[in-house]
Amino acid sequence: MIKVIGEKAYAKVNLTLDIVKRLDNGYHEIASVMHKIGLYDCVFVSKVESGGIDFSCAPEVCDKEDNLSYIAAKAMVERYGIRQGIKVDLEKNIPCYSGLGGGSSDAAATIRAIGRLFPGVCVSDEDKYEISELIGSDVGFCLSDFSAAVANGTGNKIKGIASRNKFYGVIAKPDFGVCTKMAYEGLDYSETGKKNSTERMADAVEGSGLERIASEMHNDFEFSVFRRFPKIRAIKESMVDKGALNAVLCGSGSAVFGIAKDEDSAIKVYEGLKAEKELLGLDSAFVCRSV
Repeated sequence: MIKVIGEKAYAKVNLTLDIVKRLDNGYHEIASVMHKIGLYDCVFVSKVESGGIDFSCAPEVCDKEDNLSYIAAKAMVERYGIRQGIKVDLEKNIPCYSGLGGGSSDAAATIRAIGRLFPGVCVSDEDKYEISELIGSDVGFCLSDFSAAVANGTGNKIKGIASRNKFYGVIAKPDFGVCTKMAYEGLDYSETGKKNSTERMADAVEGSGLERIASEMHNDFEFSVFRRFPKIRAIKESMVDKGALNAVLCGSGSAVFGIAKDEDSAIKVYEGLKAEKELLGLDSAFVCRSV
């Protein structure tokens, strides 16, 4: 009987994202509070007789070589010298180019799954985090057991925080994506890094209450993304008009997260957005809960 290992790859939202400064190497120093939510992809891995990596993704979202799940599998095989063939099946639910960290989470789930499939070979958590950092800055958070964390540096320095306020919300994505490079290129650095919201948000998540979490939500990418894509600003404003306590751009976009008072309120916001799907140009919307 073939042993199949499955892992959930949870999406994340950035409750805050402060762009502190541009570094000399072209990267950016950021500060962010990230929180996992109950929207997830699924990764399944198993051993196969043929060598190499047999990879599939449904629906197919990009070339195999560009898929972070495949890249993570390849990195694990190379790091640990795995000669046994591996089958990797990725089932996608998280929208692409949405800022929800789907690719990063897929990579983290693949690393965890292959580690479980070869427990006698893949034994070092330190190695796995080194692999995650090579793939992308968000992968380390997705690989961790933290529900919420503060990210500093380029997003690669993670400190877990206790999330004592479980919340409901709505994710809405327009019918287009936003490239992170484009979002950075549109920034006016005289606008960014002024809010310094991350430290206050960390305190709120650890116990100050839902209303304070809502009031501290902020994302510096909104300056550049809203200028270029006013439809995304309209989605945020529509969420608040329909009863969300507040709403914020997810990562560099294009999805928006609206936080709600409770599940019923989240459903009400979702239904309101669904009724205006064509007017707002929505591709998808979800009710979600924090993990």
